[in-house]
Amino acid sequence: MAYTALLTAIMDRSSPTSAGTDYTTQVSAVFVGVIATTVLSGIVAEAIGYTLTLIISVVISLSSLLWIPKVYRDTVRT
Repeated sequence: MAYTALLTAIMDRSSPTSAGTDYTTQVSAVFVGVIATTVLSGIVAEAIGYTLTLIISVVISLSSLLWIPKVYRDTVRT
């Protein structure tokens, strides 16, 4: 469900004149980010342990939820 919403938002942000290129570039950036964070989390887990890595991941995830209302308000105003 979240993936569908992400792809919808990406398409919404694409320019009508170059929607295919914009969409592809944005989706590629998402997948590069997924790969990079997967590798980074493996490195961090090996260095500090899985439990602490999970705690850090939960804190980052929950803190990102606090940004959503601000980003949404800023997006709606523009």
